[in-house]
Formats: sequence, structure tokens, C-alpha cells
Amino acid sequence: MGSEIMINFFGDILADVSPFMLIATLVVIVIAAMVHGTIGLGFPLIATPILAVIFDVRSAIVLTLLPTAAVNIVTLYKSGGIVASLKRWWVLVLSGGVGAALSSLVLASHDPEPFRLVLAGTIVIYLVANTFFGDRLGWIQQVPVAAMVVFGLLAGVANGLANVMVAVLLIFVLEMRLERLHTVALLNTCFVVGKLTQISVLAGTGFVTIGVLATTAPLAVVAVAMVLVGIRYRDRVPVELWRKVLQLLLAILAVVLVVQFFF
Repeated sequence: MGSEIMINFFGDILADVSPFMLIATLVVIVIAAMVHGTIGLGFPLIATPILAVIFDVRSAIVLTLLPTAAVNIVTLYKSGGIVASLKRWWVLVLSGGVGAALSSLVLASHDPEPFRLVLAGTIVIYLVANTFFGDRLGWIQQVPVAAMVVFGLLAGVANGLANVMVAVLLIFVLEMRLERLHTVALLNTCFVVGKLTQISVLAGTGFVTIGVLATTAPLAVVAVAMVLVGIRYRDRVPVELWRKVLQLLLAILAVVLVVQFFF
């Protein structure tokens, strides 16, 4: 059913999608983009699990390819720091691109349903990282280059298979104790490289076409508009409140995805 939905979904510019599914998709894009603009991350982490409940994981990832890339580019441009991030963390960024390329090949050729568990697992990693990780991974600071390779590859795989690169990268930045501005710049640099790599690989396999990008371009426009709104309110809205809501939503979605997979 998921594959048929995906074919219809991208085959005729949303013509075969019910009004409810279209409205739900737009609402998800709006909320996810505003959260991303407010805290500097979170668009694919929110949008992908919810859309995976409506469609399937692979359809959700393809649907959000262009909107995610657009949101990350705008956030990175507004935050600045791309040159500094590349100079200091190029090993992490490059490793993330390699992992995204390899996992995107898997995404294009395998049944999407098992990716629900991958997606749920990456959400759990994100929640655990925010709640429990402190000094338990001291080796990250002791061997930073090796840590960048390991976490870059894992983040790239999470990006390619589940569209939630941040779930892995967050553990790295927490252990490196980066400031918020540096964290936003680094994460969005990795996001941009990973997402553009994924789009290129999927386009090379014929999985993503100009028609797919044209279909999702209006969603990308909506996402960019909403992320700009979120950025304007970044200093006005308590970040901790947004993060708590995000964590609660993600915990619920992780349970839903696991239940859907097994039942």
C-alpha cells in the first residue's frame, strides 16, 4: 500500500491525495518549520515521523527532501558560521555526506516499512541524549577526529534511512559542549550537505525526478516562510518550553511508529 501511495502521490502533483491528507501535510510542514526556526533544528525530526504515520517512511523522506534542504539552507544563512564550521568540523561534515550517500542507495531499493523502527530508534536516541548523556562519552573529546568519523557516518545513515540526522549529531555536540550559536551552525551545515547528497544520489538512481521536486516545491516555499517566522520569534519564545513540547511529541511518535510496525 505504501508504494502505491507513493507512486500516486508523486505522479500527479498531489492530485490523488485526499483533502485531509493534503491539509494534514501542510499543517505538519508549518509546525515543523516554525519549531526549526525557533530553536535552530527539528524540521525533519518532527515532519518525518508524522508524515510516516500518514504515508510510509520512504514517502515521508522523499516528500520532505526539498523542504528540508530549503529550511536548512535558510537557517544556516541566517545563523552564519558556515565557513568556521567547515574549517573546524569538515571531517564530521564529510563523513555525514558519505553515510547519507550509502544509506540513500539502500532507501531507493528496499521496502520502506522496516524504516519505521529505524525512525523510532533515532527518536529514542535523541530523547535519551537530551536527558541522560553527560560525561559518559569522554572519549569523544579525547579522540575528536575518530569521533567525527564515527558520528558523521552514523548521522549520515540516520539521515538517509530516517531523515533524522540530528538524533546522532546531538550526542556529539552535547559531549563537545558547544555553545548554542556554534551548535546551530554546525548542525545545519551537516544537514545541508547530507540532504543535498541524498537528493543527488536518489536523483542518480532515478528515484527522485524533476517531477518529484516540482511536486514538493510549494511545500518548500511554505517551509521557508514558516522558518523565517520562527527565526523572528527565536528570542521571544522560551526555548525550553519548545524543547519540552518537542520531546513529548517525539516520545509519542516513537511509540506510534513501533506499534504500527508490529500491528
